[in-house]
Amino acid sequence: MCRKPSLEVDGDHAIGLVWVAVRPQPHVGGLGNWIVPEARGRGAATAAVRLVAPWALEALDLRRLEAWVEPDNEASQHVLRSAGFQQEGRLRNFLTLDGGSSDALVFSVISS
Repeated sequence: MCRKPSLEVDGDHAIGLVWVAVRPQPHVGGLGNWIVPEARGRGAATAAVRLVAPWALEALDLRRLEAWVEPDNEASQHVLRSAGFQQEGRLRNFLTLDGGSSDALVFSVISS
């Protein structure tokens, strides 16, 4: 059995990124994240999204924070669901990737 080493949270190197952008619609933001391949599967993305989402809703006065995910990206879907996001629908041929197009699944969390 291959075990991944424990996540180093107090190190001095970045293992990923979470970003929040304000959408053109009032009180709506977008969220994105990525983790370097060698650090995936250890909960860092879920922990980061769980921290950032409530902060973004409050600090940016958002009513809605959404994320768009490729349908085949099950890991990102799991991260969003684990952080309280709900899947709302599918935008067909919405994303442009490597010269082609892909659908996007829409996830969101709303302010309470």
